[in-house]
Amino acid sequence: MSEQHILIAEDNRLQARILIDQLMQLGYRVSHGMDGQAAYELAKQDKPHLIVSDIEMPVLDGYGFCRRIKTHPDLKSIPFILLSTLSDPEDIIRGLDCGADNYVTKPYRTDQLVARMNALLEHSNRLALADPEEPSEPLSVTIGQREYQVRSGRQQTLNLLISTFENAVQKNHELQQSNEDLTLAKESLAKNNYNLQQLNERMKRDLDAAAKVQHSLLPKRRDSPDDRASLAWRYQPCDELAGDFLNCFMLDDDHLALFVVDVSGHGVASSLLSVAVGRALAGDITETSLPARRTRAGIEINQPAMVLDELNRRFPMEDQ
Repeated sequence: MSEQHILIAEDNRLQARILIDQLMQLGYRVSHGMDGQAAYELAKQDKPHLIVSDIEMPVLDGYGFCRRIKTHPDLKSIPFILLSTLSDPEDIIRGLDCGADNYVTKPYRTDQLVARMNALLEHSNRLALADPEEPSEPLSVTIGQREYQVRSGRQQTLNLLISTFENAVQKNHELQQSNEDLTLAKESLAKNNYNLQQLNERMKRDLDAAAKVQHSLLPKRRDSPDDRASLAWRYQPCDELAGDFLNCFMLDDDHLALFVVDVSGHGVASSLLSVAVGRALAGDITETSLPARRTRAGIEINQPAMVLDELNRRFPMEDQ
């Protein structure tokens, strides 16, 4: 058998290109018209073995294109497949009225379309060897207060109605599959929501515990470190964990350390940094402590400038 020639009428360039490439990969020779009129002229110049046409096109739509093919004495035997996103019963009758042989709804699978094409091509070859079917008497059909004259032969009518039924079955199967997928998605979403709630509860417990630890590092509440000074403070974080920290304590009998740490932002990262700074300024005076250090001669108080320089060295902000 010679190479099968397929004519496509499709005004959507992307959809046409995809279908042309797929059919060419399967060994078909493919021609393409951007609308029904352009495709009709191509059919007269180079008669195809089969036509696949969109319905909604400018200049000449798929119904008009099909009607011209089916009324042309040299082209009327060409199998004609209509492609459309439409699914109204009136569309089916209009397909019968113009003499279409098959009907495929968009979006479609290429294997589904090719199966329809092969069935029509095989049937067309059988008819070419047999006596032609006598044309049926026009059948009057009224839908939506509009009357149509169905002139298709019995085989054309049967083919189109079967293809319509197959489309309906396929769409119903896809709908059932979508419903199953939706049910699974809902179950998965419910499970994920439950896990998220559990995670949120664990995180809240952890944050509460961390906040208690942070609060425990604050100065013990008392009116004053000794009789010569009176201090008051209030700690009110915006979140469970804050980027702010304070402390006050006596360094020796004559020196009071008092500081407030304010780290940009809130949450765990800011809280960890503020606590780290607070620990570096802890009131436990040792040989290496920062606010003051213990020496053989006694307690040596570090100047605030020296403390700040050391903090800048330990906590370089460009790295934070």
